[in-house]
Amino acid sequence: MEWGNVLVKLKEERPDLFQIYVAQEEYCYSFRDRHGRFLARHSKRRVYECEVSEWLFNGGLLDIEWPRGRFAVALTHDIDYSRMEKSYALRSVMKTLRLGRFSDAYRRLTGMLIKSYDPFMNFKQIIDIEAQFNAKSTFFFLVNRKDFDGGNYLDELIDEMKFIADKGWEIGLHTGYFSYDNPLKISSEKKVLEDALGFRIKGVRNHFLRFSVPRTWEVLSQFFKYDSTYGYADHVGFRNGMCHPFKPCTLNGRIISIWEIPLTIMDTAFFKYMDANAQEAFEWIKLLVKKVEKVRGVITLLWHNTTFDELVHGDYAKLYKALLRYFKEQGAWLTNCGELYEYWIEMFK
Repeated sequence: MEWGNVLVKLKEERPDLFQIYVAQEEYCYSFRDRHGRFLARHSKRRVYECEVSEWLFNGGLLDIEWPRGRFAVALTHDIDYSRMEKSYALRSVMKTLRLGRFSDAYRRLTGMLIKSYDPFMNFKQIIDIEAQFNAKSTFFFLVNRKDFDGGNYLDELIDEMKFIADKGWEIGLHTGYFSYDNPLKISSEKKVLEDALGFRIKGVRNHFLRFSVPRTWEVLSQFFKYDSTYGYADHVGFRNGMCHPFKPCTLNGRIISIWEIPLTIMDTAFFKYMDANAQEAFEWIKLLVKKVEKVRGVITLLWHNTTFDELVHGDYAKLYKALLRYFKEQGAWLTNCGELYEYWIEMFK
């Protein structure tokens, strides 16, 4: 089925839902946070509802059969830092000393010099966890050495990235904070990553989830097959009522040539904005799973590699494995964005 036909039916029969789909409120609402982001608290919708996907599914327009499950979960990780900053390392050393964990303190100090001891250089650990559940994920790498609240030394990551790719996991670009709407900068960053990898990449996510409707899609469509930025930084949920991949559309009905795999859940939304502990976060995720499972949709989960640092993030570091187990028990196909994209485009053009 052509996606354009889906949108024609949506616009003709439910113009109110079509306005949600195209994010009309984001055109009209001028206020943004200091990072230029439209937040959940700016929306007039109930952001935990996927009403557009529900209507399309109930109308037979999204008759999806996933390969291994009733719904899909796209697992992702944004790699803002692959090494501890000095200030972070020293704070965590002080914490281990206060707890009397002297061997951990020594390991943290060593991690400042030797990358194999750095808790952020944990890609193999993440892959091992996911492999237990027959799952794969996408790692979005920031390639700039210095960025806003981020930065990676790509020459230190080449072996790790090749290990990730050789295992069958996916690598995508995490655009820089100042690059998200700049075609020249995005092109340069994409080339840096592809030159390091030796192959082309399909997907992208913008640093800090910086996004401007519809310009960001128009810019990213010049370089990528799919994007997975479109979600809220301050809350979990469905930004335009969709819990399925979709092609963006402007207010006048022009379809933009990129697939969006919308972001549903970001770890930092819970502990930076929603003031939720790990158990409360789990309950929120269960609520979203019920809604997505009902329409055979997709949950896209973002868990930063830094959140796996148990010393700093405690129960949140442990929550990821519990979530994979829960998703599996609920009958989910645990996959990465690239595999999801390839499967999806076989059904929709």
